[in-house]
Amino acid sequence: MMHYIWTITNLLKEELVGANQLRKRSVVVEEINDKDYKGSVVVDFYKDKCDLLNEFKVWDAIKIWLNFRSNEYKGKRYNSISGWS
Repeated sequence: MMHYIWTITNLLKEELVGANQLRKRSVVVEEINDKDYKGSVVVDFYKDKCDLLNEFKVWDAIKIWLNFRSNEYKGKRYNSISGWS
């Protein structure tokens, strides 16, 4: 697990996903450290971790601890990035 400091560029609304109607909220963040080649990424928060985003707004700086996962579906690999703190 690693943490990064980002700037929030978009906070998406909470949604219910999957057969179990799991709570999910995503945030789009942009790198702060690299001024020349900024990159952005979507980080998903699940269940009670969705509430962690309530105190933030667009353009706030945020430190996020990340979990990186890869899953196989029908012979293809998919990456996911989840925030947990």
